[in-house]
Amino acid sequence: MQYKIKQIGGNRAGLVSATTMLIFGVVVFLLIYLPVSYILPGDENSTIVYDPEVFLIVPVLYTLLAYVSGALYAFVYNICASKFFALEVTLEQLDK
Repeated sequence: MQYKIKQIGGNRAGLVSATTMLIFGVVVFLLIYLPVSYILPGDENSTIVYDPEVFLIVPVLYTLLAYVSGALYAFVYNICASKFFALEVTLEQLDK
């Protein structure tokens, strides 16, 4: 008897990681760029000290964090889709 193995969920990992990175990018934009854009450098009333080096490094670090977390999420999703959700793998008989 011959069987055709069909795995569900493997191709979805790329979409999941891309969506995760997009969400992280939007969150980083809202949390970092928008508040700082309203604070003028040298403003006496501002509680955030404006440092150009930190201002440039922090978004880069958050972007790298977004990429790493997206890739890690895709990796974990792929493992779960292939190992733990074995019920989604269907066996179809070819010689009926």
